[in-house]
Amino acid sequence: MEKRGGLETGFEASNDQEFVQPARMNSSCSKSSSALAVLVFVLVAHALMLGWCAYRDSPVLDEVPHLVSGLSHWKAGDFALYRSNPPLVRMVAALPVLFAGPNYDWTRYSDGVTRSEFEVGWDFTQANGERTFWLFTIARWACIPFSMLGGSICYRWANELFGLKSAFYALFLWCFSPYILTNGYLILPDMGATALGVTFFYFFWKWLKKPEWVKAILCGILLGLTQLTKMTWLILYPAIPILWLLFRLGNKSQPTRRIWRKEILQLCFLLVFSVFVLNANYGFDGSFIPLGEYEFQSKALTGTEILRGTGNRFRETIFSRIPVPFPEKYVTGIDVNKSIFEAKYPSYLRGELKNGGWWYYYLYGMAVKMPEGILMIIGISTLTGWFSAMRFGFRRDVLLLLFPLFLILIFVSANTGINRHTRYMLPIFPFLFISVSHLARYFGFRHKLVTSLILLAAGWQVWSVMSCYPYQSSYFNEISGGSENGYKRLILSNIGWGQNVLSLKRWLDIHPDVSDLHCAIYCQFDPKIAGIEYQLSPNKPTPGWHAVSAHLLSGGPGRVVNGEGSMTYTRANEYKFFENFSSVAIIGYDIHIYHLNIDEVNRLRNKLRLPLLKHSEP
Repeated sequence: MEKRGGLETGFEASNDQEFVQPARMNSSCSKSSSALAVLVFVLVAHALMLGWCAYRDSPVLDEVPHLVSGLSHWKAGDFALYRSNPPLVRMVAALPVLFAGPNYDWTRYSDGVTRSEFEVGWDFTQANGERTFWLFTIARWACIPFSMLGGSICYRWANELFGLKSAFYALFLWCFSPYILTNGYLILPDMGATALGVTFFYFFWKWLKKPEWVKAILCGILLGLTQLTKMTWLILYPAIPILWLLFRLGNKSQPTRRIWRKEILQLCFLLVFSVFVLNANYGFDGSFIPLGEYEFQSKALTGTEILRGTGNRFRETIFSRIPVPFPEKYVTGIDVNKSIFEAKYPSYLRGELKNGGWWYYYLYGMAVKMPEGILMIIGISTLTGWFSAMRFGFRRDVLLLLFPLFLILIFVSANTGINRHTRYMLPIFPFLFISVSHLARYFGFRHKLVTSLILLAAGWQVWSVMSCYPYQSSYFNEISGGSENGYKRLILSNIGWGQNVLSLKRWLDIHPDVSDLHCAIYCQFDPKIAGIEYQLSPNKPTPGWHAVSAHLLSGGPGRVVNGEGSMTYTRANEYKFFENFSSVAIIGYDIHIYHLNIDEVNRLRNKLRLPLLKHSEP
């Protein structure tokens, strides 16, 4: 291994040696084979954990429109549905479902900018009934390789930077992160964006170290695929040239003009080729339409203060004739995304519900939803990393880890128009895990203190996560009050948005005494297709059995199935009164079960100045 500043880094080994002793070569091969076997074992175990959750969990709210949108892309060759996100992940998820022969209902399909994917998704679940859950299971299984790819890159990059111990530690952090276990099987763009994002940066790092045309082509393909996962990565187009320049300026040896020209040419090709890959996936549908011909609805692109109005601020400018080098549905998807953030939807944090959000929302979310073991390692790594930087100087290779980490953190935190899902921070995690894995270099008898801290943090993390598995989507660390109190901190996808309906059905099967169930469950399909008979819970205290999602219990507004085969929208705090009662059970730290008698109901109704119920009334 190459020595830099007195530290083993695991960078490219020197090729100066002309002879390697056979015994040493055999030992190295044996070590590599053992490491590969362990890597495969860990990734397969990780995939099995994800696969089990994919089978037992019901679809979350956003999965339903994503899957039906992916099916529409394959069936109709159109990318209108769910245009606010690029189509790659949902098209991968839809492939096995296509061969399973599902039932379709395209009655409410619309190819306009109106978001009809939720209605079409609802109709899809109604058309397939109980079989819906199997269709989502196989679609989720198709998405698990994204998580395996992300773990593999964490292992490989950490190994080349810091050595084998760090490689396994980065892999461990990935496989036992509640964020990864939560999103690693879902039909959502986040894990695909995370895995392909870190894969692109890894090979971009390889290109920066030794620019070659083959590597430039590979990076162009990976950048294009990354753009096809999530709109967030659009920021890479201005960021990559800046990153390249910073990396080059940090080089002690000054490149010649010929080298500068070569790298600039390859970098331009990389960027242009990625745009080609992006357009090719859309079938070049509407590519290169002049900017002035678009009809936008976001205030940023219409240039008006009228929300949901239409227009184009570039129409009467010199930019109107410039052809946009992206597909039409991709461009209008950016516009839809922008209008969503401008709308300032209700956001929730620590009991406070308001329109808009907080700049520190995602930092707080990670602080309460990451295991204490990881938080401990981040603190130790930051401290030791600072001392290493002071002693050995700044290293360009670390830039490739810190740059995307802070880029995503700043970009996401700056969008305070809507704070709902901390999963938007998922793309920073592989860079974070690789960065902190350098601590594992000190694992051994010579560094007893660091070794003890690493073992303590790892053990704490495994215990914390596995004690919550397979309900890791509702995970909150012990310092924040634990998963039982998570709904008091964050709601929506951070606690529950439909994934526990099948768990509720299993609970009801072993509690046959529950009758006349009332439900207020935040999801995107009718629980009746799971075999749950229910009525919509009244929005006033009423005796009987009730199942209420934590999202609604916290006061959040949202979609609720009304028990009559359609959705209804609840207002903020409409079901918050349930907090005055004690639940008899909690399903997956999400769905709270209440059995209310008329006396306790009347006590609360009296307090709320509502008419009292007679004992003969239901």
